[in-house]
Amino acid sequence: MPGLYSAAMTSTQVLESPLVVGRDATLGLVKRHIDDARSGRGSLLLFAGEAGIGKTRLIRAALRQAATLGFRRSKGDLAPQDLLVPLGSIADLARSMDRAEFGDLAADLLAMKGGKGGDSLASRRILVHEISDRIVAAIDKPTAFAFEDLQWADELSLEVVGELARAATDLPLLLLASYRLRRHGARHDPDSRDRPAGSARCRRRRP
Repeated sequence: MPGLYSAAMTSTQVLESPLVVGRDATLGLVKRHIDDARSGRGSLLLFAGEAGIGKTRLIRAALRQAATLGFRRSKGDLAPQDLLVPLGSIADLARSMDRAEFGDLAADLLAMKGGKGGDSLASRRILVHEISDRIVAAIDKPTAFAFEDLQWADELSLEVVGELARAATDLPLLLLASYRLRRHGARHDPDSRDRPAGSARCRRRRP
């Protein structure tokens, strides 16, 4: 069943909710998270489910709603081939940033995606923290970032999103993401993942 994952440092939960028909409860939850982020208590909302159930429409609706409340926005999109592109989701997020709203943030992020990752775990973590720290330092007003199709994200991108989710609880930052789950019994690419890093610890609750 499609679900909406809400991740924060103090509470992590899974809310089962239909994403195409009868979405009032889900949109109401999104509105509460937008209001919380506007007040400096951000979070990550992950829309998970099979292809074609309306995840993208929900993210677009959330971004429009945030914009009406003064949020600046940016969105990173992915394709299957991006799984092998280091920081592909972060790079696409940066390319969609409006310079008038984000200043030099996009240029700084694109400059950071060079060859620092390597095979060293320490180097990877340094790069992840440099990128997340630079983004966090730029969050001085309500901001919404969306990451589409995280099932095709590389590990570095997922690590950056995870760091941003941890930092968002003390920032006016709303993170929206979508993740495609495989159909029950369907054949699955061996390199694909059932859910992004960090969501395995979600506790299941009823809405």
